[in-house]
Amino acid sequence: GQALGGTFHLTLTSRAPPTRALTNLVIRFSLGKGASGVTAMASGGGIEREGGGAGRWDYENNAGEDGGKEEVVWKIEKLSSTDRPAILSGQFLS
Repeated sequence: GQALGGTFHLTLTSRAPPTRALTNLVIRFSLGKGASGVTAMASGGGIEREGGGAGRWDYENNAGEDGGKEEVVWKIEKLSSTDRPAILSGQFLS
């Protein structure tokens, strides 16, 4: 069969006051059953922080009673309204 898939592009900005940064953000989104071959790149955010400004992402395939959940998990340590938007762009096969 023909390989199918898709792309994703998330942009995250903070509207909180500059003195109140958002911390320990976790964004999860499902790619649907059978997703594989996920590639993504995080960019933007606060560039002075260790580990990159826009955080880290991972692909989780949690097998369970419902046959598993394929989801991307994007973790951002800190995001202030004065930071550039944090961006996660990628693609996947299905």
